[in-house]
Amino acid sequence: MLDVLPNFFIVGAPKSGTTALSEYLAQHPNVYFSFPKEPEYFATDFNGRVISRYDDYLRLFNDADEHHLALGEGSVLYLFSKEAIPNILRFQPSAKIIVMLRNPVELVVSLHAQLLVQGGETIPLFVDAWKAESERKQGKRIPIGCRDPQWFYYSEWGKLGTQLQRVMEIVPEEQLKVILFDDFVSNTSKIYRETLMFLGIPDDRRTEFPVINERRTVKNLRLQNAVAALMKWWLPLRSRLTLGRGLGLGRVLHRFNTSPVTKKQIPVDVYCLLKNYYRDEILLLETLLHRDLGDWLKCDRE
Repeated sequence: MLDVLPNFFIVGAPKSGTTALSEYLAQHPNVYFSFPKEPEYFATDFNGRVISRYDDYLRLFNDADEHHLALGEGSVLYLFSKEAIPNILRFQPSAKIIVMLRNPVELVVSLHAQLLVQGGETIPLFVDAWKAESERKQGKRIPIGCRDPQWFYYSEWGKLGTQLQRVMEIVPEEQLKVILFDDFVSNTSKIYRETLMFLGIPDDRRTEFPVINERRTVKNLRLQNAVAALMKWWLPLRSRLTLGRGLGLGRVLHRFNTSPVTKKQIPVDVYCLLKNYYRDEILLLETLLHRDLGDWLKCDRE
């Protein structure tokens, strides 16, 4: 009988290229990737997971066949979660884990921008959202309809050294691949082929790597909040009803109500404050990865 359990997981971090890598892998003839990309099933310390029932989760992989050598999903909650990786290893002890990381300052700023677009965040300026974290940890200033307030603990999302160390303590070295966003952007083809080798699937000779998940800004915040609330209700139901990938209405509404935006610079003093905040985390990453990340510690920017 065909084993239809997933055998690899892209576990985060958010805004580190996970969506792009997932898209590229999903187009490989020997890869079966879940839809939705982020079922979030194993992050049992989070409320409002997209998929929370075991049968619904297994159903995501029902259409895999003998040609699919690698079956995977890509939930960015898993790296942040304290329970997800242990849950995955209990479910699939031989699971291959892919971790994608980037400069934590860039990550948290970009995450805030994404949460604004997705309809969760209600504080428009990152600096104000960062300062509001202590109140949010006390249950204050939580957006109405929020799935889980942990999404807005920006300082915690950037603690990548701590998160990676937690993973490395329990995942065997041969089952773990760590990718830096900088490397992924500068040589996507090389990283893609290294990932195929890690997953044990043949090279498909892919040469095109289009930009995925470009940064966008919201036109109407109320409409975006309404769409996000609708999708949070609809995705689990659609999976339970086995309706496949649907008609793409959510994506259409998202494109209609957002527009591309150029990267905004945060004030230099705030940028340096964040760099200093994450200094120990970056140094820990250097130790874990045996890699010089000195550029991540610089306060001067072009």
